[in-house]
Amino acid sequence: MTQGEETKQLIDWLSPLQYSQKHEISSDIRQPETGTWLFEHELFKEWENATASKLWIWGNPGTGKTILACVSGWSDYCVVLMQ
Repeated sequence: MTQGEETKQLIDWLSPLQYSQKHEISSDIRQPETGTWLFEHELFKEWENATASKLWIWGNPGTGKTILACVSGWSDYCVVLMQ
């Protein structure tokens, strides 16, 4: 078994949720312009210009965090760690 296969097996064991499917569904239901305010927010701009900074977006269940993760342009700020 390759290291990539072992990693995938471990992640599947830790969480049986299918995040790629959830992301795809959320992308499909997201309305145009939803969440684009984030890129103009002062705290986002501070994070964007910081060195080695992390952005933690939190909220109660059902408040739109998953939909926010599907905003067009967001991927410009994200690093994909797994393939």
